[in-house]
Amino acid sequence: MEPPQQPSQSTNIPRRLQPYTSAFQRISARTGTPIPSLVVSFAILHEVTALVPLVGVYWGARTFGIGERMTKYFSETTSSSSNKEDKVEDAGNVMNVGMFQETLARWTKEGETRVARVGSRYGILGFEKGQKIGEEDLKALGQNISREVANATFAYIVVKV
Repeated sequence: MEPPQQPSQSTNIPRRLQPYTSAFQRISARTGTPIPSLVVSFAILHEVTALVPLVGVYWGARTFGIGERMTKYFSETTSSSSNKEDKVEDAGNVMNVGMFQETLARWTKEGETRVARVGSRYGILGFEKGQKIGEEDLKALGQNISREVANATFAYIVVKV
């Protein structure tokens, strides 16, 4: 069995992909697998390892109502916390609580936006297909839809971390 054909040097490969190209060429030479097959396998594996946990965490959050409680906690904590410089000392480590809450609140907002965009694109999670989503629309959504968005947001945060 002869090794797979390597692309010629005259192939125009974008500069940002060159490190990956050489890595794929080395793996291809070592395993005897064609480069296109390696790239497709990597893409499929990458998507599966991203989507399966996302769906699993979403299902768990939906089953146990975690996303809704998480969103309620963040909205109460953010509105009641006026001092963003609160610090917690744990075994000599100082953690800025306000910065932690701001980061999680930012991820929550980012997750809500992404979930709303996906929901309106595919017509799922209570959104109509092609619906334009604004800040007022997110606030005006019904209780069931907000629960679904909160659960999907929670799943996004967990998979992202």
